[in-house]
This record gives sequence, structure tokens and C-alpha cells, in this order.
Amino acid sequence: MEASELAPDFWRWTGHRDTIGKDVASIYYKTGTDVLLFDPLLPPEDPEGFWRALDRDVLPGDSVLVLLTARSHTRSAFQMAGRYPGGRVWNRRDGGELPAGVTAYPSGRRDELVYWLPAHGALVIGDVIVGDGESGLKLGPGAQADEVAGALREVAALPLELLLPSHGSPVRDVGLFRALVDQ
Repeated sequence: MEASELAPDFWRWTGHRDTIGKDVASIYYKTGTDVLLFDPLLPPEDPEGFWRALDRDVLPGDSVLVLLTARSHTRSAFQMAGRYPGGRVWNRRDGGELPAGVTAYPSGRRDELVYWLPAHGALVIGDVIVGDGESGLKLGPGAQADEVAGALREVAALPLELLLPSHGSPVRDVGLFRALVDQ
């Protein structure tokens, strides 16, 4: 498990996912009394330590909302949402606005979303675009360049500063993302 603070109340952690044999990333973002968890995985390397840290940060009265980039990223979503009173897993069919201006966009893949976090200029990405193992990005398995480009063109025009793929390292060179979308 590796955890890194991206900004105050904005964290990224990794945990090993046995089903795919790789580390995957999850995001914690707290804004006011809203705690947003993106694709959360309870890290098998230190579940008790993780729960202590999360319980310390989720205060009484906070609202916990779990957001998934892809159905296959359910991971520990229901366990984490169920741990806190009123916690829930968001479904885009529920409608309504997300806290802190967070916006869900289609990714170009069926049943997959990306999330724009404007306060941090960050984009949370699931499987449609992944790390390439060399601090860069590439299309995820099965992603079609034309479909991804069509869906993410609007997102690429946002004032991006940080890309947070579920598979791979954070990327600050947003030109890499824009180049994938412009293919």
C-alpha cells in the first residue's frame, strides 16, 4: 500500500488487487462535510491501518459518497459506504449534482465514467486510459481511439492539471492526455 497527499484533504492510495494481480489506485477527496471516495479498495496490505486513517478523517455528520469509474471497480465500495451513517454509492441514474462541482463525463466506453474535480484541476480515470508504466498514458485494453476521442474531447478542453488513472501513476503532463484524445 502506498498513500500520497496530492493536496490538503485530497489523497491517492494504492492497494494490491488479487483478481488482476496488480496495484490499483483509489482517491479520497474531502470538501467541507462531503467525503468522496473514488473506486475505493480496502488495501489488503494494511486494512486496519487504513480504517483507522479513514475513521479519523470522516467526522460525525460528514456525508460519505462513493463514486465508481467503472462497474468493475466496485472493489470495496459498498463496505466503505456502509461503514458510515448515510454513506452511499452514487449511481449516475440517480441524477442530481455531485458535491464541490465534481462532474461525471462519459469516457467513450459503455458503463464507464471519468470525474472532473475542478478545485484541483484533476481528472479521475478508470480503465479507458491507463498508465503506460513509464509515467505516461495509453488507451486501456479494448478502448477504441475514435470512441474515446469523441467522448473526451470536451473533457480535454477543461483546465486540467492532474490525471489520476486507476492503473498507473498520477500524470501532470496533460498534453499526454490531450494527444490521446486527439488521435
